[in-house]
Amino acid sequence: MYFARPATVDEPRKKRKELQKEIDENWMPPPMMGDSVERNWADAMAHSIAKKLAVARKPGYKSHDQQWLAIYDNWPAPGLQRQHALKLLQERLLATAPFTVFARIFSLAGTVLVELACGCL
Repeated sequence: MYFARPATVDEPRKKRKELQKEIDENWMPPPMMGDSVERNWADAMAHSIAKKLAVARKPGYKSHDQQWLAIYDNWPAPGLQRQHALKLLQERLLATAPFTVFARIFSLAGTVLVELACGCL
């Protein structure tokens, strides 16, 4: 059995052998406490959006009348309380102002599609 572990944006991706070693050693991850799942998810989404913003703001980037951003959300977030996570994401997006570049941001996680737009989440 392998327990889901909290992930952070800046950690390197684990190789198969590293994961197998953790499984073989019956490694137990630190507990997910409070709203840490939602905070980590919001950090990950804000990070992904900021990376795309940096590309879209580069000189020579061809923009259109209306630009949309689509994100495939495969972030490990067991038990995610999406409404709370979206509020946390909204706070993080204030600093980067993504809606000055993107009219809409879509996030797809499994069967859940979330649309973010200026002024509403």
